[in-house]
Amino acid sequence: DDSLNKAYTAKLKEMEGFDYTKWWMGDEDRKKRMIDTFKKSQSEWLKYRDNYCNVATTDAQGTHFLGAASTGCYINMNNRHTSEIKMIKMTSLE
Repeated sequence: DDSLNKAYTAKLKEMEGFDYTKWWMGDEDRKKRMIDTFKKSQSEWLKYRDNYCNVATTDAQGTHFLGAASTGCYINMNNRHTSEIKMIKMTSLE
């Protein structure tokens, strides 16, 4: 969770400090909507991760492997999502 939280916090800070005038037709409202949407998507993703890992570990429930299966699922999901967050770019790749 630590690396995921660091990536999220860093990207949110980058978004909040970004000069929206660098976007084509950028304005302050568009920037605010982007930040709000990013926050909402992260909250929804955390719910998705929890639900997904509950389903993905169904075969381990009732066994002593459940802890390892759940931990592995959370680690894999967090690592993938951390990479996805880092792919968000604030400017074009000109």
